Amino acid sequence: MRDPDLFDTKPSATPVEPGSNLWQRLTTLVKLLLVAAMIPALLMAFWPEWQSRERIDADVDSLRQQVDALEQRREDLTNELEWLQNDREYLEAVARARLHLAHEGETIVRFHEAPDRADRAE
Repeated sequence: MRDPDLFDTKPSATPVEPGSNLWQRLTTLVKLLLVAAMIPALLMAFWPEWQSRERIDADVDSLRQQVDALEQRREDLTNELEWLQNDREYLEAVARARLHLAHEGETIVRFHEAPDRADRAE
């Protein structure tokens, strides 16, 4: 009679050395620990650069706001210059308001706001 194990066509499991499963687990654990140790090291290496970048971005935003404000101021002044050069009525109104000028024979009367009652009591 034949031996059933001799002609078995099923693939047999590879022989397992004692302790090899433990070494595989330890190797995997060491790899994970190395990766876990690299993450804080990378964060510590790049953290100052990241903070510097955020500071620079804040400075850029601030400067952009200043540029926008200056462009608006330039536009306002350009408009006022055009009005002063081309609009006689505006020029006269500005001369009366800012320079306190008047035509001959005119009397200018200006009223100033009274101080608050609390200011007068002092």
